[in-house]
Amino acid sequence: MVARATGRTADAIAHAERGAAAAPPGLVRAQLHAWALLPSLAAGGRGDDAGHALTTALNELDSAAETEAPGRFGFDSAELALHQAEAYLVLSRASDARARAEASLSDCISGTPGWAAASLVLAQAEAPQRSAHTTCSNGSRPPGSVPPRAPGSRT
Repeated sequence: MVARATGRTADAIAHAERGAAAAPPGLVRAQLHAWALLPSLAAGGRGDDAGHALTTALNELDSAAETEAPGRFGFDSAELALHQAEAYLVLSRASDARARAEASLSDCISGTPGWAAASLVLAQAEAPQRSAHTTCSNGSRPPGSVPPRAPGSRT
């Protein structure tokens, strides 16, 4: 995540590949492919490889004994759809990003951090078809809608 955020895409891909290879089957492997490998490959412009990472994440989630793990470091279908939407934005597939952001929103509880993240990605995906005012309005609403965390809370 840090490597990708600092523009070190090759390092991000290498770290993500090592993590995904070491992850146990099921939910953890799905999370590593969706959260680390998919966006890193998308950032590197490797659309086909990103598609393979997504397919692996979906297959791992489908075959997982547990399909979600709540909490700060948890993973579920809403988060998978969010990462998919983010990757589609990077790959300039705005309509696909919009559809996956909407899917993430529909699986989220309104007012949660995941809901806010999906709302912001949706605003980004819709930006090319909307006015600057509407995009800014849609993008600024979610962060103010999430209540502050309780002291000591990890979620």
